Order: sequence, then structure tokens, then C-alpha cells
Amino acid sequence: MSDVDEQVQAALRELAYAAAHDDAESAINALTRIGLAEAALGPRSLAEVPKAADVLRAAAAGHGPLIARAAANVDVAMRRGDDGLVDALLARSGYQVLLDLGTWPQPPLDDFHLGEADEELADAVAADPPEVPDGIPHTHRWWWPAGR
Repeated sequence: MSDVDEQVQAALRELAYAAAHDDAESAINALTRIGLAEAALGPRSLAEVPKAADVLRAAAAGHGPLIARAAANVDVAMRRGDDGLVDALLARSGYQVLLDLGTWPQPPLDDFHLGEADEELADAVAADPPEVPDGIPHTHRWWWPAGR
């Protein structure tokens, strides 16, 4: 099993648990795993892996409000220890992947609240810029300090 497959399977397990228990922290973990799967693809995207894209879309589609709560609170991951900022950034990337896959007709998190989450990430990145994994797309601007 490839690293991408492992991360997608882990994301599916986390999302199933999150949905069964209405647990936003587990949903954040699922988003982090999706971000890790995206990063593991290098220059490719999960959108280019139809099987993975299909199962992620199907698993997340019915849980928009839960995913929205998770995306609005990705900063929770920053409080988890040394890798917290990277986990939070991966979770934000995971949410973006689900949006890019067209999982919902409208994003479950409104622009205002997503902007607030992005602002918290930007402040943390400005204070201590992380090493960006090779596979993170440059369009995932929250990984880089402003002006880069």
C-alpha cells in the first residue's frame, strides 16, 4: 500500500469516527491526513487519483457542517505540540483538497470564518515559518509568510 493510500485510508477512518461521534477534532485529524496524502503525491494532486478522490468525496459529502467546524478550528492542532503548526497547515490543505474535488455544491464554511482561520495560520507562520513539504501546491498560500 502506498503512502497516499495509507493516508487516504487513515482519513476515512478518522472521518467515520468523527461523523459517528460528532467530533470536530477527529475531523481535523481526517483533514490532516488528506493534506498528508496530497503532499505525498509531490507535483500531482489527489484530483488526479480518481479512486482516492471518489472515496474522499463520498465520505465527506454528507458531513459538511462537521467539516466546516473542523476547518474553522484547525488552529486547535497548533496546540498539540512540536508539529502542531504543520498539522494545522496540513488540515487546512486537506480542507482545500475537498473543496478542489468539488465535494459540495457550496463550501460548507463561509468565507468570513475561513478567512479568520487563515489569519490565525498566517500569524503563526509569520512568527515561525515551517518547512513546507515538497508536495504542497503553491496555491495553498497559508503555508508561506506574506510576501513570499
